[in-house]
Amino acid sequence: MLVGVAILPTAPVLVPGVSPTLPRGAARVCDAVDATVELLVPHDVSVVLAGAMTGRVFRRAEASLAGEGRPDICARPRVDLEVARRIAVATRLPMATEAPLPLDLTVLTLLLGKKRAVVALTVPATASFDTLAATGAAIAHGLADPDRRCVLVAAGDLSAGLGPASPLHVVDGAEDFDARIVEAVDAGRLDQLKCFAPDEAQRVGARGWPALAALHGALAATKLGLVRRHYSAPQGVGYLVAQGA
Repeated sequence: MLVGVAILPTAPVLVPGVSPTLPRGAARVCDAVDATVELLVPHDVSVVLAGAMTGRVFRRAEASLAGEGRPDICARPRVDLEVARRIAVATRLPMATEAPLPLDLTVLTLLLGKKRAVVALTVPATASFDTLAATGAAIAHGLADPDRRCVLVAAGDLSAGLGPASPLHVVDGAEDFDARIVEAVDAGRLDQLKCFAPDEAQRVGARGWPALAALHGALAATKLGLVRRHYSAPQGVGYLVAQGA
């Protein structure tokens, strides 16, 4: 069953050991991530969720930063194939065998550590809010097995256009986008993400929006709550950290 949720950003620099020198402000994000992971409710399976071109449930969980120049930072946690199958059936997402995992799922897997089984999946970044929310509800349904305690961890990367040092430089409306997402989390109203279309999220570079929309569906289906632990934008990229049970 789904017993907890979390939102974590997926920047590789947040993974311990990736960089000897963190960008200004990133240490606070790392501290918030570490505290959130430490305080996750006891569980058997970590389900990691991010947006991508297509939605898939992964049979394998090879998490490697070789593509970022750090092949030494990797993990291959056990995959709970029964949970993966249940999610695939409930969501009608195809099972995938590709390895390694996409970067966002790789970072989430590495941040969570190697203590528990993992199931990784993506949802389509171009899907509507309603479609993503329905997928999130289906994920929760797929995790209804009372013999397994699961935590759902969604990507929390917001706008990438918040300043001259950001990947997208300065994007009009990016600050308002992040402010409204943070307000929605604080108010316990992730349904307010519906006011943003997928193309608007892509315009401001908010990679986490699809996962957050799906997370809303899972929260609504299970009546779990969510509390923001941190938001900041080092290097002009918004990083959201939250936790709930």
